[in-house]
Amino acid sequence: LALLTLVLAGAVLVALSVALGGLIAAAAGLGGDTAGVVAVLVVIVGFPLVIAGFVFVWVRISLAGPALVLEDLRPVAALKRSWHLAKGSWWRLFGIQILTGIVVTIGSGIVSAPFSQVGTMLMDRGAGSTGMTFAAAALSAVGEIITGTVFTPFSAAVTSLLYIDRRMR
Repeated sequence: LALLTLVLAGAVLVALSVALGGLIAAAAGLGGDTAGVVAVLVVIVGFPLVIAGFVFVWVRISLAGPALVLEDLRPVAALKRSWHLAKGSWWRLFGIQILTGIVVTIGSGIVSAPFSQVGTMLMDRGAGSTGMTFAAAALSAVGEIITGTVFTPFSAAVTSLLYIDRRMR
C-alpha cells in the first residue's frame, strides 16, 4: 500500500509538473500583452479541466487499494485492475465516493466538535496557562482519535464493498 501511494504521488507530481511547464512555456513563447490573456484563459478554462481530469482519474483508480490487498497485485497491476473495474460504472462510483466523503466529513465534524468546544473553553479559562493548553490539546487529540477510529474504517469499508461489487458484476 505504501508503494502504491508513492506511485500515485509520483504520477500526480509528474502530471502537475508537465502541465505547469507546458503552460509556462506557452505563455512565455507568446510574450507581450498576449501572455496575460493566455494566463487568464488558462485559469478560467484550464483549471476546471485539470480538476475534472483529476476527478475522473481518481474515480477510475479508487479501487486500486482493495485490488492490491485482496488480489495480491503489484501497484501498477492494481492500478490497471482498478481502471478496468471502474469502466462502465464511473458515475455510480463517483456518486458513492462523494456521498461517503460527505458523510465522513459531517460525521467527523459532529463527533469532534464537542471535544474542540470543550478544549476552546479550557483555553479561554486558562488564558495562557501551560496546563490548560496541554489539556485542550489532549482533548482535541482524543476527539481526532475517536473520529479516525470510527470514520477511517467506514470509508475503507465502502471502498472495499465497491470493489467487491464491481468484481462480482
